[in-house]
Amino acid sequence: MMEDVSRRAFTRFELLIVLLLMGVVLLMFLLAAPAWRENARTMDCRRNLGQIGVALAHYATLHHDELPPIEMGGQGPLAVLLQTVGDPDFRRLGSDLPTQARTDLAPVVASRVAGLVCPSDAISVPADFPAPVSYRANTGQGTDGQDGPFAPGKTSRFPEIEELKGLSFTAAFSERLVGNGRSVAASVNYARSPGPIAETGCSKVPATAWRGDAGSSWLKTDWSSTLYNHARPPDQPSSCVASDDATALMGASSGHGGRVHVLLLDGSVKVYRSQVSPTIWKALGKARDGSGP
Repeated sequence: MMEDVSRRAFTRFELLIVLLLMGVVLLMFLLAAPAWRENARTMDCRRNLGQIGVALAHYATLHHDELPPIEMGGQGPLAVLLQTVGDPDFRRLGSDLPTQARTDLAPVVASRVAGLVCPSDAISVPADFPAPVSYRANTGQGTDGQDGPFAPGKTSRFPEIEELKGLSFTAAFSERLVGNGRSVAASVNYARSPGPIAETGCSKVPATAWRGDAGSSWLKTDWSSTLYNHARPPDQPSSCVASDDATALMGASSGHGGRVHVLLLDGSVKVYRSQVSPTIWKALGKARDGSGP
């Protein structure tokens, strides 16, 4: 009988140990789950940028190594690429891409495109915007956006950029958080300010100058949604756009905790931290000497 009691006591002890171990494993799983989810979101975000790179390279193949030319107020660079590949979502790009440039392409319309929204941006996913966008085209290293690959009104070509500094050292697109939809001062929003905007930062602006529609549409070329510059390192506390749209402090930002993903012109996607050297960051923005067509 004593042996039976001891056996039962030992069995209870073993069961307690098993339950304790299961509790520890469950706790570890619950603690690790948010990190796993963010890793998945990050990979999805990187994949989106990579697919934009595929579309960009294909556009250049069809247009004599040129990048999509853009004009302020005209069709946005991502809209041009979507129209060129003839698909409503970059993530489905395959071997059936157009083999020659066409002039009879149907216009694209404002819509939510999954491949243009980064899931790590907590606002962009539920955002009540017609065509939210998490990725913007690089206009250059200054607030005037005149020396980048997507400088408005200028034509950029891959061979010229490669000769100047190399495609692997030139940013094409980067992330920028979507606005919160409310006209309030916030790091995800931007303010309208009298220009020209200086690189030292946004001037003090009244509360009525703030806009919450950052990243509201990939359809049109403008500082509010589709363009950014390398005037300051990523994740700055404020952004501002001149009243005449000629200059802006519109930098890169993301929901990845002090890191942003950048699509380089060679098609690679790299990570840069908000503590990156301002010199290195500005160098990534330059693709031309700022003069000429």
